Amino acid sequence: MSQPFKELLWVTNSQIQLKNVAANKKDPPTDCCVEFHKKGIHMLTVTSLNKVLGPASARAKIERVCERDGIPTPWKAGWVSHYSDPSKVEKDPARRRALKDAQADDLAGVSSSNAHSSGSIGDIRDQQIQDLESKVLDLTKTVSSLNKTVSVLADMFKEFMKPSVSAPAPK
Repeated sequence: MSQPFKELLWVTNSQIQLKNVAANKKDPPTDCCVEFHKKGIHMLTVTSLNKVLGPASARAKIERVCERDGIPTPWKAGWVSHYSDPSKVEKDPARRRALKDAQADDLAGVSSSNAHSSGSIGDIRDQQIQDLESKVLDLTKTVSSLNKTVSVLADMFKEFMKPSVSAPAPK
């Protein structure tokens, strides 16, 4: 009897925006389009594909398809930013509370000892806001220019259409 799996057609993944590095490793957020011999085409997660093919075979097939399509493999895509919060993954409520309290104490100590460095963070944020405001102003000017251009083109189109409307229809 032949294996039910036929082919991995394509893979898509999305980059994780904010990753808690204290959490256990999970399969990346990836969809796999898989064709089976008898059941046709289905969408599977990496976890499901691992169950069908086994982790090593699934990983090899995903790597091959990603290389073919010129995209990074899901586990190399990484994340945009990260943080470490063990209290988010702690199951025991008492330990979770203790972790949160310890983090709050650490944060209070860090913020009082680094009060002088918060000015530089504020300066960076102010610069980012100024840059954003500048980009918004440029975008506003561009939109205004585009609106004027569209208005001129609409007027030209109206003028172009006038002779054809007033001309007698061909017989």
